[in-house]
Amino acid sequence: MTIDLVESCGSHGTECKSVGEVLPKGEPKITAAINFTDTQVVHMLQELRDDKVIRFSTMVKAFGGFESREKK
Repeated sequence: MTIDLVESCGSHGTECKSVGEVLPKGEPKITAAINFTDTQVVHMLQELRDDKVIRFSTMVKAFGGFESREKK
């Protein structure tokens, strides 16, 4: 599975899957926006738990922060 991280969804015809949507099984690539929160990362990784390898196109700005101050 490859996760292609982009600055914003919808620009230049980029169709993204938002974290929380059911991710397509068997698809080799998902396009998603950067700046995931901690909760979104956990949710995404749970959905991909059966994948042996997960590749990210970039990790620059991949993590956008915590949703709650208590989780820091």
